[in-house]
Amino acid sequence: MNKLIFLLIWIVIFSMPPLDAFGQQKIIIYFDSTDIIKEKYTILDYDSTRIDGKYELYYPNGQMALTGNFEDSRKKGKFIEYYSTGIVKRETSFKNSLMNGEMKIYNENGNIIQSAIFENDTLNGELAQYFNNGNTQSISSFKAGLLDGSVTKYYSSGKINEEITYEFGKQNGIHKIYYQEGGIKSEARYRKGLLDGYFKTYYPNGQINTEYNNEKGERDGTYQTYSESGNIIKKGYYKDGKIDGTATTYYESGEVKSLNYYQYGMRIGESKYYNSQGIPVKKVKFSNDGKDQSIKEYFDNGDLKAEKFLLNDLSSGTWKYYYHNKSDSLIETYTTGKLNGERIVYDPNGIVLSQEPYVFGSKSGTIMYFYPSGKIKEEIIYKSNRKHGKYLLYYENGTIAIQGQYNTNRKVGEWIYSNENGSTEKKETYENNRIIREEIIN
Repeated sequence: MNKLIFLLIWIVIFSMPPLDAFGQQKIIIYFDSTDIIKEKYTILDYDSTRIDGKYELYYPNGQMALTGNFEDSRKKGKFIEYYSTGIVKRETSFKNSLMNGEMKIYNENGNIIQSAIFENDTLNGELAQYFNNGNTQSISSFKAGLLDGSVTKYYSSGKINEEITYEFGKQNGIHKIYYQEGGIKSEARYRKGLLDGYFKTYYPNGQINTEYNNEKGERDGTYQTYSESGNIIKKGYYKDGKIDGTATTYYESGEVKSLNYYQYGMRIGESKYYNSQGIPVKKVKFSNDGKDQSIKEYFDNGDLKAEKFLLNDLSSGTWKYYYHNKSDSLIETYTTGKLNGERIVYDPNGIVLSQEPYVFGSKSGTIMYFYPSGKIKEEIIYKSNRKHGKYLLYYENGTIAIQGQYNTNRKVGEWIYSNENGSTEKKETYENNRIIREEIIN
């Protein structure tokens, strides 16, 4: 721009060439410090804002970048943009500097990737998009800048992917989606941009997967889901967009898999879950709008497997797990979703295998592990979920095998290693988890 201003001043002061018969003056702009032309055009009455006639813009390599025509500063007719290779990039038709007529866009290989019809800078007509291989990607109808009419999308193979109908910019009518192989995948009815009427999904074999009804954008009425072989596997009911009443799931054989109860979208009553033989494997009692739960889980023979509790959707209270012989397997306590208290693991004979103290989700205190005989195997002191303090490892005869000290998960100080008779065999000295001295004792 600075070079243009200088050029104009020089022309006015020193040259003052006469205007041609149409009052036009030719302007040529060069790339900085070169004789390579960047722009060529004419202006009216020495006014740089009043470009008139043919306009040309070039790349540094001399290839045309843009060409078109102005009529007293207003774009008129077809403007063509090019890639630096000379291949056409875009073709746009103008009237009074507004896009009017067809606009086309091409990729660097010269294949068309988009075309559209404009009226006074507004989409009005067909917008088409294409894959790089030249096949149509989508065709959309516009009216006054809004989608209005049919929209069809395609797979790169040429098969239809999706069919949509619009009215005044909102979906209105049937919307269909297809599998790439050609079968229908889903279909739904829209009204004024909202799902209103049926909604169905299908398996590739054509069998219905899910079907339900909508009213003004919300699910309403019965819903059902089927297996690929056509057997019903889920059914329930929606009211004003919320699941309501009994919701049932089924095994392929037709046996009930679960029974759940809802009231305006909230879980109520007792839910039951069954194995394929019809034996209950889980029962959940809901209260407090479904946020509180009392859970019982069962083995396939009907014996109790676990008892759990949720309060305000968070793990709470004492949780118990059982072996098939009905003895305790694990006992742990939760407070507001975090382990809080002692976590004890048992073997099937009732012998304690581990004791782990927790404080609101973090190991804190002395953790103890035991041999199946019940004798202590290991003691580790934790603080805020890190090993911190004395460490002891025992042989089953009660003799200390290893003793040492941790500081925030790092070994520190002297560590002593002994045999089953209690005789020291090795000593190690640590500093910040790194051995600084080792002594082997014969």
